[in-house]
Amino acid sequence: MTDEYIGLPSGFLYAGSMNVVSTLWKVDDFATAIFMIKFYQELQPKFSVAVALNATQNWMRAVIREDFMVWIELLKLNENSIEKVKDWLSFDTSNEPPFRKPKYWAAFCATGY
Repeated sequence: MTDEYIGLPSGFLYAGSMNVVSTLWKVDDFATAIFMIKFYQELQPKFSVAVALNATQNWMRAVIREDFMVWIELLKLNENSIEKVKDWLSFDTSNEPPFRKPKYWAAFCATGY
C-alpha cells in the first residue's frame, strides 16, 4: 500500500510526461483559457514549469482591466471571441483586477521534474 496521492496527474507522470499542470478544484472555463494562454507565453526553455506557473499566477492576480484588454488585443482574436471577453468582464463592474480572486488562479499546480 502506498501513501502517494493517485490521480490524473500521476497517470500522466507514470506514462512518461515530465510535468503536469493541473487544478485542485474546478476553475471557471474562461479564466482557465486565459491562464493557459498566458502560461504558455511565460513558458520558456530556460525557465521551469514552476517558474512559468508562478509568473502566470502573479499576472492573473494583479493584471488590471486596461492592461488585460491590451494583452487580449495582442492575441489577434476574432470578433466573436473579443465579444465573449467583454461579456465576461461586464459581470464585474468594480475597478479591481478582474482575476484578483484566488478562485481564478490559485487552483493551478505543477507536478513533475
